[in-house]
Amino acid sequence: MRLIAREGAHAAETPAGTTWASFTSLALPEGRGPLFVAKVANGGTTTANDMGLWATDSTGALRLLLREGDALGTSTVQTFTVLSTVLGSPAQTRSFNNGGSIILRATDATGAQHLLSIAVP
Repeated sequence: MRLIAREGAHAAETPAGTTWASFTSLALPEGRGPLFVAKVANGGTTTANDMGLWATDSTGALRLLLREGDALGTSTVQTFTVLSTVLGSPAQTRSFNNGGSIILRATDATGAQHLLSIAVP
């Protein structure tokens, strides 16, 4: 058994004092470590940057892939959607592939939507 993340502990790749508040979505892509959406608190966190997407890289390290408030072109990420269940298939998600890429939809501060592909190292 190996601890990956725990509520109240420091959230990986975030400023000092930022802690895990809750875990909202989880997936385990085949042959890779977990991929999850979590809410963070403290350490300067606001409602504009409290949700993020983390994944385990090929070395087993936990990496922050995207967080609300991150730069997106000339704007910032306001919200994002990933790991949503597939209609008619409860608990099945289709946001990742075996090649290590994650596909998500992000809305920026102007309201524009973006489809993004993020490669997990």
